[in-house]
This record gives sequence, structure tokens and C-alpha cells, in this order.
Amino acid sequence: MQFISKCDLTPPPPEEMERSRKSLVNALKSPVGYGASWWLADYLFVLSRDYFIKYFARKGRIIFNVTHLTREIEQEFLLEKAEAETFLDLRKCKSIYRSGKNTGAKVESIISAWHGILLKILATQPVAQLSAKTYLFNKKTGDFESTYELLRYVESLRIMFPGVRCENKHERHIGNMIMNPNHYSSTSIKGNELLSIYLMEFRKEANKCVNSDSPKRRGFRFAPTTPLSAAGYA
Repeated sequence: MQFISKCDLTPPPPEEMERSRKSLVNALKSPVGYGASWWLADYLFVLSRDYFIKYFARKGRIIFNVTHLTREIEQEFLLEKAEAETFLDLRKCKSIYRSGKNTGAKVESIISAWHGILLKILATQPVAQLSAKTYLFNKKTGDFESTYELLRYVESLRIMFPGVRCENKHERHIGNMIMNPNHYSSTSIKGNELLSIYLMEFRKEANKCVNSDSPKRRGFRFAPTTPLSAAGYA
């Protein structure tokens, strides 16, 4: 930390802050439930942490410790202590999600509370959550601020619609990307192209399930829980 304090750090430019803000707003549109609530808690925590680290960096305050960051959020935005600590609750949900043991927390109430807090902090209009069908079929690849954001979206679809599967070679590659997101640059053209191709194929398979009259087709049933194996985690 002493080393960091001596560094001449360049604060994030306004356009980077705007991208982070848009990523958060996009995430708030995600449907709650359908087996993906734990994923959403994880994702909101990651995006929120990124946004607030950048926010305070622009003010010359370099903060990476989550507990310290929580206190700064509380003071900066005049939140009640319990409101600010919803951020810590999200971190617990993230840890639970990545452990694969998705029990022991009221995850949807935590998401709802943080949703309201973010709207207040970001001073944005109310954000309506999309229906599952709109979320699946209507989001365009150009709507995402980064390859990472597109990857997390694909991850959520694999959880919400576990019966929908594409070619095995694509499934394995996407699973590896989800397991190792840091191996793929946020500006990776190749990664973005692969995800876009996979998304088209996934939607094609999901559409077959939607339009199928056969009750045996499982693809468009929502997952009652959120097994990480459905998204690509081992």
C-alpha cells in the first residue's frame, strides 16, 4: 500500500466511468430468479466494486479493500450503515455462488436492496427488469460495454436455460472462458466473435424449444437452482 501511495496513478477518464455506469444499469435489467439470482448477486458485486474503485480513484483515493470501500460508500453517498453493508452481503453471495453451495442467504432480497441503493447513487431513472424471454432474445451484442460483460451474459443464459446446448466444441470453449475470464482480454476481438457466434447458436436452439409442441423438450424450462456446472464451472 505504501508503494501504491507513491505511484503517479492516472485516474479513469470520464468515458470509462460512463462505461462502468452503463454496465451496472444493464445488469440491473437482468431478471431475478429463474435459477440465476446467485449469478446476478456475483455479477452486481463485481461491477459495483469496479465502479466504486474507479469513482474514488478519480477523487484521488485509491481503495481496494472491500470493507474500507464500503465505509467510503457509506460516507460519500450519505447511506445508512445497514444500506452500505448490503455491499458486503453481495460479497458473501459472490463467495457462496463460486463455492457452488447456493444456500444460506436471502439472495433475492439482497439484490433488491442493492438495486434501490444503486439507483439512488447513480441518480438514474427506475430500471425495469426484463422478462426472461426478452432477456434471452432481445439483447444485442452491441449493447454490451465489453467482452467480459458479454461473457457474463452468456454465463447467465447457460444457468437460466440448462437444457439448451450447442455443439460440444463450443460448449467446452465457452465453459473454459467462464472458468478463466482473466485469460481473455476485455478487448479481445476473437473472444467477442466466439461469444457472438455461440449466442446466435444458443438462441437458435432455445427458439426450437420455445416453438416445439413436444412436452419432452426440456430446453426452455428454467432452472430451479443455480448449479455452477450449468454455467461452465467445474
